[in-house]
Amino acid sequence: MLKAKLEVTDREKISDFLKNNRVVRLAFNTDSAPYIVPMNYGFEYNDGELVLFLHCATQGRKIELIKKDPYIGFEIDATINTVTADVACRFSIKYESVIGTGHICITDDAEKVNCLNKIMLQFSGKEKWEYDEKFLKRTSTLKLIVDDFTMKKN
Repeated sequence: MLKAKLEVTDREKISDFLKNNRVVRLAFNTDSAPYIVPMNYGFEYNDGELVLFLHCATQGRKIELIKKDPYIGFEIDATINTVTADVACRFSIKYESVIGTGHICITDDAEKVNCLNKIMLQFSGKEKWEYDEKFLKRTSTLKLIVDDFTMKKN
């Protein structure tokens, strides 16, 4: 990391950041250029191991790209405020971000409800939900097993 003083390594601070945000941007590999998509997420962060849970339709571009190359990049950020100055190049942003890479997979039906519950926990604080079978049939759940990530705070 270029500016090591910005790195956050405290597990509780990382967990709090992940709890307080709602959108992750995934960068998929394509033949011509990266494909970046924002998605809602849930997560588990235990003993330094980070897993993100996501959902999408059962078919479409994301599913095709995952099947072709499951190695992706991701980013979560929060802008705190803008720091102004008298000189243009002295403006700055106070922010927090997590950036990393990992392997994403489409989960099997046995994991689907758990994945959806992780996402719902992120948004509601409630851990267990019931899901309509019709919804479950047309929904894929995804699990991003993070290989490497860093958190920065300015």
